Amino acid sequence: MNSGRALFLLVFCLAFVGVQALTVELDKQTYFKGQEMAVSGQCTANETVEVSAWTEKGKAKPFAQAVPCNAEGKYSLFQGISFLVPSGQWTVKAVEGQASAEAETEVKPTADSDYYLVTFVSPAPVKHYKTESLSISVKLSESGEPVSGANVVFFDVSGEPRPLEETGLGVYSADYLVPFDAQGGNWFLHVLAEKTGEKSLGGANTLVVGIDRADLKLEVLEPSISNFDLETEIPFKVKASYPSGKPLTGGKAWLEFNGSKLELQPVSGVESTFAGKFEAEEKHIGSLSFALTVADSAGNEGKKVIDLVITVDRTALFLKNNGLIIVFALVLLGAAAYTGYSKVRGQLDRKSLLAERGRLREGIRKIQADYFDRMVIDKNTFKKRLGEAEARLIEIDKILKSQGGEEGAL
Repeated sequence: MNSGRALFLLVFCLAFVGVQALTVELDKQTYFKGQEMAVSGQCTANETVEVSAWTEKGKAKPFAQAVPCNAEGKYSLFQGISFLVPSGQWTVKAVEGQASAEAETEVKPTADSDYYLVTFVSPAPVKHYKTESLSISVKLSESGEPVSGANVVFFDVSGEPRPLEETGLGVYSADYLVPFDAQGGNWFLHVLAEKTGEKSLGGANTLVVGIDRADLKLEVLEPSISNFDLETEIPFKVKASYPSGKPLTGGKAWLEFNGSKLELQPVSGVESTFAGKFEAEEKHIGSLSFALTVADSAGNEGKKVIDLVITVDRTALFLKNNGLIIVFALVLLGAAAYTGYSKVRGQLDRKSLLAERGRLREGIRKIQADYFDRMVIDKNTFKKRLGEAEARLIEIDKILKSQGGEEGAL
């Protein structure tokens, strides 16, 4: 038993030979621009450690390096701190597989690193939107005089440095498209400059830019009309795009109406287009508003309201709702008419004629009510049905009168 445990422990230890807890150590608590930062620590032997730095404000990434771990389970990196990285609180992070470790430090500017004046020309310090194309432009000057030939960079919303090109005397610019999935909120737009000569001189400035989600452009392709008959299948189709006109990355669309929701499906082979169908019910008769929403995979949205009118043929609706009753009534009337006709041909008995007359009178009252009160039949139908009923009633009255008795009176 003891030998088995010993063997297990031996195998367990051999499996983890060379594995060290990942650590990060810095040679100083505070650095100045132009100095060198020494980063070291423990790691897993012969593995690779990703070492990077992030600023506290603006989340800029001053550097990122892949560093090998030696056979003794140690790594080291000597990173120069140039004038082209933001100062402030930094977090130095080491990552190896799923393991990570961090160390905090501060990087301070110097008189030389902040020698030049950096002035923002654009963008405006107002709210901007994802997928928006921004013109980033600054002036670099010394005592009011423009400075040419400098190396100027800005840090984008992902924290990566990008160059600004000199587009005029002391003016440095670049066009930048804010990604559709950029993090919303405040973007600390760091711009840094450095010019080398007898000695290196730099400049720095930061502009706070608000980033909000983009309002998607929606084009309703269907329906192309606003009035639909009850139980007509209503088609919906919408095409969405970013304000720049580019198609969406991912996305979904839906309609909301009267507390219900209808998902629209992507149209196969057509970019950023969604479609669906809706069949109105009797409860939808009248005005009906559909709130259309389209959203991409990053939460950018576009909204639109589609107003429709659902109409109905009242006669058709009455026939639909009372079809069985009407059919049954017609069957009864047909049977009664056939019986009455047979009895007239073969000397109708008085009792049947009286019963038929009563039914006809009741039928006339119903026809009048359908036309004048319920208004479920049109004028032509009313005249036709009333004329037929009255003609038959007159015929029966004549027969009854010829047979004698008071029952023959109308």
